Amino acid sequence: MVRQVVRSARLLAQAARTPGDLLLLLEIGAFIVRLPRLVRRSSVPAFFRELAVAPRPKARPIELAHARIARLRDACLAMPRLWRRDTCYVRALTLYRFLDPGEHSVRVHFGIEQPQSKGDRLRGHAWVSVDGRPFEAPEAVGEQRIHEVPLHLAI
Repeated sequence: MVRQVVRSARLLAQAARTPGDLLLLLEIGAFIVRLPRLVRRSSVPAFFRELAVAPRPKARPIELAHARIARLRDACLAMPRLWRRDTCYVRALTLYRFLDPGEHSVRVHFGIEQPQSKGDRLRGHAWVSVDGRPFEAPEAVGEQRIHEVPLHLAI
């Protein structure tokens, strides 16, 4: 138990490089913890409207903002109580929630991967795009093996 606490503290300390990072780390962690409840209590359009109006940390260029959010999000998801939530859906929704689009168009995408052979399971995926450029998309997106479920949600 003590070992886990020390490991968790070390991960969080390495991820939070500035005082602003520490605050954002706490906000991201709280979002990840509350995410299942947020999704359950509202419709899909209402959920995404809430995300679209939530305050976001200002950062430019978008690649640096993405790197910062991903670093802090990944540190949260490495925590013992949260590692089971480390899915592409949680990663994409967290990035979508905290990435400030500025002048860019940011979209969240959901898709189903085409099975490679008979008997394969269907696999769902989620990722974010900025001005049409995929961020954290699975390889299957580039290989055009994913059928996107169109939601037409953009911030």
